[in-house]
Amino acid sequence: MRKGISPAVSYVLLLALVVIVSVAAYLWGTYDVQKLEDAPIAHNIESQMISADQLIQAASHGDTNFTATMGMYYSKGVMQVDSRHGWIKYMAELDANVYDKVTENANATCDSSTYVIEDSGTGIKMTRMEYTNVFRGSTGGTEKQEVEIVICNNDIQLNAAAGCLGKSGPRAEMSARKIGYNATSGKPIVEVGIC
Repeated sequence: MRKGISPAVSYVLLLALVVIVSVAAYLWGTYDVQKLEDAPIAHNIESQMISADQLIQAASHGDTNFTATMGMYYSKGVMQVDSRHGWIKYMAELDANVYDKVTENANATCDSSTYVIEDSGTGIKMTRMEYTNVFRGSTGGTEKQEVEIVICNNDIQLNAAAGCLGKSGPRAEMSARKIGYNATSGKPIVEVGIC
């Protein structure tokens, strides 16, 4: 009688090896696919924020009660009106390394010469996208980052519309309505709602 492994046992061992390799490849692939899915989210939001800034500027140059709206899409995160800073803010935790950490000194205001601002609530420093009023930045490591993108326009006073302070994804409607001028600063006042 010869000693060895029976064909049934060898079949079970081979099948177990194939299953283990397949599950490992699936888990590894799922992780990498998630990273690939999250990386473009921030760049898509950047484009939408540039359009939203143009919408707000158009409303500020219109007559009183001039209203403009636009639809927004973001699969992760929250879009909101930050009345304390006068910003439109997008925040999300993404499974990707989207932005490098900013180490430069930040300014408190965002006039036309400002390149870096800091959100005092989150501590995230953000850099200006060239030729826009949109700032972007993140905190975290190379695997996960807390991303923040804001519209900061020093020439317009932004107020939050009642009941439409912000919304999590995937869809939102942004409206911008000019409600007048600030008597002290002379800035146009635009009421922004995100519902």
